[in-house]
Amino acid sequence: MSRRVSFRLAQIPDFAEEEYHHQQVALYAAYAELTFEALNLRTVLSYFERLSKKLRVKNVSIRIMRMPASKSMNYLVYRNGKHRLVKKRLKGRHNRRTGVIDIFPYLFWPRRKSKPFASVGIRGHFLNGTLRTVIHEMLHKSGLREEEEVRTLADQYANAFRKACLEQFDKEFKPILKKWKQTEKKLGLRWSIAGSTKVGQGRRNEGLQDPICDRASCSSFRRSHSHHTHDC
Repeated sequence: MSRRVSFRLAQIPDFAEEEYHHQQVALYAAYAELTFEALNLRTVLSYFERLSKKLRVKNVSIRIMRMPASKSMNYLVYRNGKHRLVKKRLKGRHNRRTGVIDIFPYLFWPRRKSKPFASVGIRGHFLNGTLRTVIHEMLHKSGLREEEEVRTLADQYANAFRKACLEQFDKEFKPILKKWKQTEKKLGLRWSIAGSTKVGQGRRNEGLQDPICDRASCSSFRRSHSHHTHDC
């Protein structure tokens, strides 16, 4: 049976080496590759397959970008007599003309020419960022335009995935986490960016019923070795 959701890796853009420190390029490239692996884990992909059926969308093509979006940046604004740091991030976008969804790495180090100075909690960023962003853009692809409604539904689906499928996800994610730690060690990164490893930060919708994934289906998944046939 053909898959409704597919992922592919973009090429490293030509401007990367000119605009970013070479170690940042290496880390973002590795981060994108491992994000691609995580999105293709059985637990994750099966969940997206079920979500696509729920939203009635087919041929969901998702491209994993190797570098942060050009629109992602930090800048200072002057308000009420004080300078304030504003963080602008573009995590994903849906092209209505082509139907393709692009997912961007988070801008971890705002000074693009600086050497990376801290490690990144890839598990937390995947669960809090990438997973929610894919769901968010799939909701847009389904025809929803109101941002507040899309954010609420994206939170509901992402929180439901964690609630029902986190145990199985963590088992499958261990090899990816090991690869990332090896990459960071190779580049000499030793301590984490504050808060990056915590799961479930930000908006929450506790108590919402999950229309796609439940604990029973994840238990069924753990007992089976078949591919992409379960709810989670």
